[in-house]
Amino acid sequence: MDTMSTVGEPTWIGRPGRALAGWVEMPSSRRARGVVILAPTMGREGVSSYRSLRALAVRLAERGFASVRFDWRGDGNSASAEGADVVAGWVEDLDVVHDEVLRIAGELPVHLVALRLGASIAHRWGRPVSGRTILWEPISGRAYLRLHQKLRVLGTDIPVMPQESGTELSGSFFTPAQVQHLKGLAAPKPAARLQDRASLRVEEDRDTAEHLYFAAPRYARIPYAAIDAIIDDLEEASPTASPLAAWHGVSTTAFTVDDAAVTETFVRVGPHALHAIETRPTGEVLQACAFTSAGGEPLDGPTGLWTQAARRAAARGALCLRSERRGLGVHLDPAVPVEPNPYTLAAVEDAAASIQHLRSRTDRPVVAVGLCVGAWLFLRACATAAPDRILAFDNIVWQPDPRFVERYFKEPLLRRFLTESPGVGDDADEGIRAPGARTRIKEALKRGREVSRRRPLPVRRVLARRGLAEYPYELLSLAPRTTRIDLQFGAAAARHFDDVHGQESLARLRAEGRPIDVAQWDDLDHALLAETARRRSLESVVRAVTGP
Repeated sequence: MDTMSTVGEPTWIGRPGRALAGWVEMPSSRRARGVVILAPTMGREGVSSYRSLRALAVRLAERGFASVRFDWRGDGNSASAEGADVVAGWVEDLDVVHDEVLRIAGELPVHLVALRLGASIAHRWGRPVSGRTILWEPISGRAYLRLHQKLRVLGTDIPVMPQESGTELSGSFFTPAQVQHLKGLAAPKPAARLQDRASLRVEEDRDTAEHLYFAAPRYARIPYAAIDAIIDDLEEASPTASPLAAWHGVSTTAFTVDDAAVTETFVRVGPHALHAIETRPTGEVLQACAFTSAGGEPLDGPTGLWTQAARRAAARGALCLRSERRGLGVHLDPAVPVEPNPYTLAAVEDAAASIQHLRSRTDRPVVAVGLCVGAWLFLRACATAAPDRILAFDNIVWQPDPRFVERYFKEPLLRRFLTESPGVGDDADEGIRAPGARTRIKEALKRGREVSRRRPLPVRRVLARRGLAEYPYELLSLAPRTTRIDLQFGAAAARHFDDVHGQESLARLRAEGRPIDVAQWDDLDHALLAETARRRSLESVVRAVTGP
């Protein structure tokens, strides 16, 4: 988290029950030319652009600025969004963050850089800051809803929730009343009259813009030229560096979940001091649960789902931990423009560290929950730090040697066909381009690749032992016989499991007395973005950790 020239610290912003998760980045000298509020977009756009805003925060600190990045209520690790008028709540969030930033800045100027939906919220907020305001790629609430409803339909064949129950986006859900308020959120237009020292920033290179917030997290790219231009703009309105005000972050806050009080504390985990959040019940600890994210998502999991799961489980007596891994979240290297390969031994060590952390905090049984690569990491970590139970959602890699996966990350043809490549949509009035519909092509290519990898069982066993093929037994047998494993698959992952002799592996493992359960859901999408999949997986986690 810290470098030779920057220092970062998490903090809760606002009062308990409504606290926002924030991150303060500043020059290590504690002297700055100003303090910048980084107001992100949210939902799936927030996940894709996380890497870029993190890089912006680090570059700001390297060039003499402190910054405060935060999650809006209902997003990331912040408090849930309650009530009909979500826009009014977000405007209130910006008020609370601005007041906190004033305590850090002292007499220094305060700047505001707001992205996409965050830019439109900042425009609605309308409170002038003492420095510059940059509204970056703003989008109206109506256009945001329309766009992400389309993307949700294109992204998976799983049916959306009935319209009368609310509006489903990829990884987000709004009630009908919330939708009406969100539709009323206007975006500033190029011809609009803005406040003094405020400006719009719309990227001329649309490919740069779309890879900032539009591409899947795996393929999002940091726009270094745009970041440097933004900082250049702020430097013109900033004095020479002065000492920051004395300030200390808030490490613990409280939330009420299902009528029960829980506390959340920022902690550091393992030998690499990984950023993590510990969610604790107010009463006796009955079980413990570790969460790790899929791919390059930050610690809140698939668009905030692990945050919801941890709080609900804690309300029923579970001590929960959601932890970052090296190279991701606040630990990412801002000099690396794209998400790194997450299948590494370092990531396995980080997953093991979260299990060991919980073992040091309680003698209660530990459950590990992971999606995709997160599931693989906890299964692979069993060689050194086995939990008592693993809930593995949609794992698709069945070879414990990470070098097997590394070859596929480097293979250009595979990358070409699995990349989400944006195309032109019909939202010209908002300057938006929607991605092309490649889902069925991608699935067909994946199935073809899976079938082509089918081998006779004796051959597969030999190759798997040498790290050259997938065979589930090799990965699942790393767990001790006392660890219960729950495998939960969507349709595509279930087919792949069968293709690599998963059923034969299960027979061998069960014959050895290993407790392994397998379930397939027709409505489980691989990224847990469909609302039905999110609700079902949330209930699965709560049952696994605390019982019915």
